[in-house]
Amino acid sequence: MDFSLLEFVPDGIVVADPGGTIVYANATAVDLFGWEREELVGQAVEVLLPARHRGAHVGLRRAYHDAPRPRPMGLGTDLAALRKDGSEFPAEISLSPLRSGGTTWAVAAVRDATERRRVEAKALLYRQAKEEVRARDEFLSVASH
Repeated sequence: MDFSLLEFVPDGIVVADPGGTIVYANATAVDLFGWEREELVGQAVEVLLPARHRGAHVGLRRAYHDAPRPRPMGLGTDLAALRKDGSEFPAEISLSPLRSGGTTWAVAAVRDATERRRVEAKALLYRQAKEEVRARDEFLSVASH
């Protein structure tokens, strides 16, 4: 199958066959994970996951291929992905099936969520500080009367 159109997608795109073997990775995925394309193709998709998640992922992957549909991965959990150098990064991953020639491929769109999580953490700290100032001011107002 020709996946060349996926080369222009700004997300990292990894395509796996029903057995979980990577058959394609776009340039963004190559940069994101730090592998050469030729190194990734032919590997089990679990090579992109921290070791602590690999065992469970095999079953999840099989379940996805039994009932494939577009969906985000890991709702309600913090997903982590693994670079070739062994470093982890927080990831946002969406899955979509791609059917062609009697085969259903799993297409994963991957984003590094590091910056988004950093901004969310700062926003939380700001809201907490603002609430503390409001509570202090309220306390001082009541105490001065």
